[in-house]
Amino acid sequence: MIGSGQSVHHRRQSLTGRWSVPRVFWQLPFGARNRFDLFDSAEHTERNGTRAINECKCKVSGRPSHRWWQTTSFLKMVRSVILALLLSLLLHTSDSKMLIERHSRPSPEAYRRHRELLVQKEANLALGADIQLTANETLVNEYLMSLKRAELEEGFTDPYQFVPARHFFQVLDKIDSSPLYQLIRRMPKGGVLHAHDTALAGTEVIVRLTYEEHLWQRGTFNGWNGPEFLFSRTAPPGDGWELVRDVRERTGADRYDDAVRHLFTLYDEDPLNTYKSINDVWSRFTAMFFSFQPIVTYRPAWETYFRESLRQFDEDNVMYLEFRGVLPTLYDLDGKTYTPDEVVEMYINVTEEFRAAHPRFAGTKFIYAPLRNVGNETAGQYLSIAERLHLQYGSYVVGFDLVGQEDLGRPLIDFADLLLTLPPTINFVFHAGETNWHGMQTDENLIDAILLGTKRIGHGYALQKHPLLLDEVRRRRICVEINPVSNQVLKLVADYRNHPASALFTTDFPLVISSDDPSFWRATPLSHDFYIAFLGIASAHQDLRLLKKLALNSLHYSLMADGEKEAAVAQFERSWSDFIELTWARLGATYTNPRDEQPFQYARDIPGASDFASVALQQKKKKPAAMDQRPTTFEEFSRQRDEFLGREQGRGLGADLVLSADEQRLNRYVMQLKHQELAKGVDNPYELISGRHFFEILARLDDDPLFRLIQKMPKGGILHAHDTAIGSRELIVRATRHEHLWQCGNVTGRADGDPMPSFRFARTKPARSEDGKGEWRLVADLRKSVGDAVYEEAIRKMFTLYTPDPLNAYRDINAVWRRFMAMFISFEPMVTYRPVWEEYFYGSLEELLADNVTYLEFRGLLPPVYDLDDRRYSPEEIVQMYVDQSAKFLRAHPQFLGVKFIYAPLRFCDDATFDGYLELVQKLKSRFPTFIAGFDLVGQEDLGRPHTDFNERLLRLSPDINFFFHAGETNWSGRSDENLIDAILLGTKRIGHGFAALKHPAVLEEIKRRNICIELNPISNQVLKLVQDFRNHPAAFYFSDNYPVVVSSDDPAFWSAAPLSHDFYVAFMGLASARADLRLLKKLALNSIEYSSMSAAEKASAIERWTAAWNAFVQEALRTIPEAEN
Repeated sequence: MIGSGQSVHHRRQSLTGRWSVPRVFWQLPFGARNRFDLFDSAEHTERNGTRAINECKCKVSGRPSHRWWQTTSFLKMVRSVILALLLSLLLHTSDSKMLIERHSRPSPEAYRRHRELLVQKEANLALGADIQLTANETLVNEYLMSLKRAELEEGFTDPYQFVPARHFFQVLDKIDSSPLYQLIRRMPKGGVLHAHDTALAGTEVIVRLTYEEHLWQRGTFNGWNGPEFLFSRTAPPGDGWELVRDVRERTGADRYDDAVRHLFTLYDEDPLNTYKSINDVWSRFTAMFFSFQPIVTYRPAWETYFRESLRQFDEDNVMYLEFRGVLPTLYDLDGKTYTPDEVVEMYINVTEEFRAAHPRFAGTKFIYAPLRNVGNETAGQYLSIAERLHLQYGSYVVGFDLVGQEDLGRPLIDFADLLLTLPPTINFVFHAGETNWHGMQTDENLIDAILLGTKRIGHGYALQKHPLLLDEVRRRRICVEINPVSNQVLKLVADYRNHPASALFTTDFPLVISSDDPSFWRATPLSHDFYIAFLGIASAHQDLRLLKKLALNSLHYSLMADGEKEAAVAQFERSWSDFIELTWARLGATYTNPRDEQPFQYARDIPGASDFASVALQQKKKKPAAMDQRPTTFEEFSRQRDEFLGREQGRGLGADLVLSADEQRLNRYVMQLKHQELAKGVDNPYELISGRHFFEILARLDDDPLFRLIQKMPKGGILHAHDTAIGSRELIVRATRHEHLWQCGNVTGRADGDPMPSFRFARTKPARSEDGKGEWRLVADLRKSVGDAVYEEAIRKMFTLYTPDPLNAYRDINAVWRRFMAMFISFEPMVTYRPVWEEYFYGSLEELLADNVTYLEFRGLLPPVYDLDDRRYSPEEIVQMYVDQSAKFLRAHPQFLGVKFIYAPLRFCDDATFDGYLELVQKLKSRFPTFIAGFDLVGQEDLGRPHTDFNERLLRLSPDINFFFHAGETNWSGRSDENLIDAILLGTKRIGHGFAALKHPAVLEEIKRRNICIELNPISNQVLKLVQDFRNHPAAFYFSDNYPVVVSSDDPAFWSAAPLSHDFYVAFMGLASARADLRLLKKLALNSIEYSSMSAAEKASAIERWTAAWNAFVQEALRTIPEAEN
């Protein structure tokens, strides 16, 4: 450990010295291309600063700071040769100018060209980009996109009306009336590759089955619990059995049928409150299967149900079905039971009958999928059945899987030795990663599924948190079966825009859309899932090509034989062509063709479409690499698994740090506390802190020993916070104790939704209220009338977004932002009174230090500060106040590392106002060169002006003014998230939030290549309604793949959070893997120094001082650990 005689081995070069030639070259400014004194140039003080940091580390660790190959003379000799070669190579490539980081701003023309290249690069990567549309397909696509844009625009204007942001049950009627949905319903969608046998047909089929003769019931309908059912000629054994016919007659047919509908669906008008946790909904889900089974396993009902399922799939324009089933024991009225082999025969016979009557239907295949929550003896029996069925029905029974709730079921690793005994000709098609846990046995089923050679992955929801596995799935072309509606209904995701498939759609990833158990949530066989995927998961730019690609993928990744695939693709092409012609014919009378009319081309004439099956067959015939083969022994499997885990953990943030012996002791205690808390969440997900809203668990954290430990931990700096929301509510309360404060409007007795009061300091009563209606009253008098305690508690309640019912209090992102901005507006005249302004800022620094934060880079608008003499202070004077208060604080608290300011005015402005911002920031930088870190724009991104409105002006700014842009603080894709592109091309040093960056593969590539730090603010993102469950935050991916990130807090005062400790805790428990340990926390602290705007010398000093504080913390923590844990 730094400072205690231990070496820290950083794999990344950012702290240990940047001597690699490619890194040097990327940092080379255009003006210095032909100069080879780079290391000594003033433009590269940061590089020299990194050397200084390295020398500082060498001093404290006892290592020599330079070796002979690190001497300046040797480096100058080598760099001259290598840089010349690299320049010669790279300056002759087409993209060289875009790829080189510049210290100067590009011209507007060059900028636009580079932006077009980056946008086009992302467009070319997207799923479906390889599809070429015919003339008429293009016209249909224009109509399709007009419908899509209309729904997106409605949702952008009023987020509560955006269907994919709501629960499926709440918007089902709206979806069914959507013209976009109706068009998708008519569209040929290929096949469904993930569905379960007893949840295929709609609930009305079950209602009709209850009209069959000889059906008996015992018990009554009582909420989620229903009666027992059984078909029998006579009353079944036991008391209480009645014929359903008699019960229906007594109850009334309509009432009885409604009770059946309610019993056999998860649908509920208030799903968010009905199902509090994933276990709640899964308990109901599982109970439905058991209640339903005695009805549907009656042989005549079984055949009727399956036949009706095929009819409904065909009506939904699904031409092929691969379904999973447990092969339950069927029975009839004569007491005969049917074997699994006979059940498969029924499937085959019904399918052939249906195909004879519906020749465009390609058929069905079956995947044997028994329950995973069984002992090894039962599992062995399952495998024997699988092997027998494979031998007898190999062309129909095409795979094996294990099903049931992954979180509570046995993991694949428990069955690996048994599974490896199966013949390699039996395809595995495993459910894996149907969870939002990370680093637990559930999501690590993904590792086992891949190593066992699965052909497809069911759900794969957690795959995005495993970058190594993502690479492996892509390389092996393992198809992921995405089931969007299922994932929401079963409580994995609330807003479809946060579904991890949104990132997979951005590249040509092997995936299909399926429906899982559509009848249990009143969904159509596939159209609802296609609609949700197209509107809510895909980018706003993705079009008909995506839908066609998804349909083709469902045939390509099916387990049909080669000849069957060819026939299916040919049939799909005919159906698709008919759909295009019919749609165009419907539009022809009303829709204008903006292009010259061209003859219609059938899909088989599209480059790449007619050869689809043959390409698929060629890929299938390729001999797999040795490591892609299923391991032949459990020992080999275990070796590969250990290697995977080691490689994956070595790729995570903080894995490059080596802990000292004392740190390892502390780490064991930290991980014990972490795993204890996670175990509570496994037992009862509703108790999982990281799975709940921050407001709901805030009170619990004060008693959490891990949180208290994180509070004491030196956390480095905050790089993203806003000036008037850093200090706690207690500082606001303190402000109300000042003399001469006036108030207009109510503080006490306010109801939710009442307007916020206005405040103003003045020696005499202000002339009138802001709106001319209210009356100004002295706060001192109001305090006396209600009592100080009552008034101050009302202030605390008013200046926070906290509410005990956050999910219902703010219905959408715009609602919470309105309340958020209202607090700023109300608070501003109070805090901008000069004595309060200085007191608040100084008090904020005190609170940061108390939370063991020792550095601050904060953003501010520089609103007009005033005094009782009605003097208005200039921006320069306000910054001087910050400088003076900072200096005063540093004198009193020398352990604090420093303060810097980012001028960040609102993005809601006209061009003239914006020009004034740029003029001001240049003045401020000139006057306060070391205090002013740079420039940003703030405010709700979704509703503010985009960066494209300002780019040409921003390019005129001097290069010595750094950018630290808010960008991607949104869950939209293809709209305000494109600020990320501009932020990067403008040369931003850091990105504020970057929530949507995961949906932009080219942006992610540039972030890593340019080493642009993402400022994560997890609690802010949840409170401001970007994400509901912290485990769905995109930072889980950034942490897993060692992205340059820091954790900050944004506006902690307004959600009653500590300056940084709460965000650190949430990041550690909710964003990071369960395996992430003390190294992650230490790395986040170090990153806050590395990616700060401190000078090289300041960084070197900061690392040395932070290391000393860290070492002291470790020793103090070890002294306070309970003896048993120590």
